[in-house]
Amino acid sequence: MEKCEICKKEHETLMFYSGKLEVKSHDFHDWITDVICKECAKEAGLSIIECHHCKREFTEQNHNGRRINENYYCYYCLKELFTKCHSCYEYEKRENLTEFRGGWFHETCLENRREHMTEWESEPLNLENNKFKKLKHKRCFGIEVEIDDDDLPLYELQETCFASRNDGSLENGKEFVSPILQGDKGYEAIKEFCKITKFCKHNTRGSVHLHIDARDLSWVKIKKYG
Repeated sequence: MEKCEICKKEHETLMFYSGKLEVKSHDFHDWITDVICKECAKEAGLSIIECHHCKREFTEQNHNGRRINENYYCYYCLKELFTKCHSCYEYEKRENLTEFRGGWFHETCLENRREHMTEWESEPLNLENNKFKKLKHKRCFGIEVEIDDDDLPLYELQETCFASRNDGSLENGKEFVSPILQGDKGYEAIKEFCKITKFCKHNTRGSVHLHIDARDLSWVKIKKYG
């Protein structure tokens, strides 16, 4: 049990408050940043609200919780139970949201976002438990693919691990940049990308750039790769 900062009595449950209070029965007229009891809070004219989940009480005037669907949730339950949609910024239970490229979205918000999204960052590829049957070398690498086509299947490409960026050397297309690739997982990531883009237009403006991890290579070996 803790003591209320105003009445100095011990209580099982106390509320934190920061601000100026007046409690005449205890001759208190001052600023406070401490815990107070329910009785002192009511006498000071504060509204008491209860968290819908944990049933903990706190003051409406001084809390970090939020009202959701007519119910109040304290700061801790809000963090535990809810997540902000990264598009409309409304709180929602996580099981009702969809994860997409590091964010959480309502289905309608996600569809609208994807329809208008032309640039995005790459998704890191999980290289744990990788195999090296199709690509036997364990050296990491990455690729950049420039496609000059004004009718790119951007919606489908959002499902890949590749980033999408504008490129000044292209008239209408995009540059797609892979995350760090390696082994069979890297091979499959490229295969998935090629499957989606195989019907895209290709011209002399487009190109493919290959990057390899050369930190352990000597200048002699690097010249051989060149």
